[in-house]
Amino acid sequence: MVDDPNAVARMMREHMGPFGADQAARSLVTTFWRMLPEGERTPERVEAEVRRLLERTLTEYQEDSCAFGFEAEGAGLATWATPATEVSQGRPRWN
Repeated sequence: MVDDPNAVARMMREHMGPFGADQAARSLVTTFWRMLPEGERTPERVEAEVRRLLERTLTEYQEDSCAFGFEAEGAGLATWATPATEVSQGRPRWN
């Protein structure tokens, strides 16, 4: 058990350096390109899908943070992972 809940985040930050977020974003774009049907692979379509997914993710991230009480404790969003459930609707995402 780790005494410091932010230790892993700090280690990742130090290991990845300033390029970690850029690399993750580029990987996301590449994944979207590969996932689209071959006839629909355009930069515009990839951009639209990436924006759609990120907007939904950020909205749910904020809602779930409040639902689980992280904001009330002053912990903020940076201390926990991306939510796996749609708490606002009371069901797992895969339902």
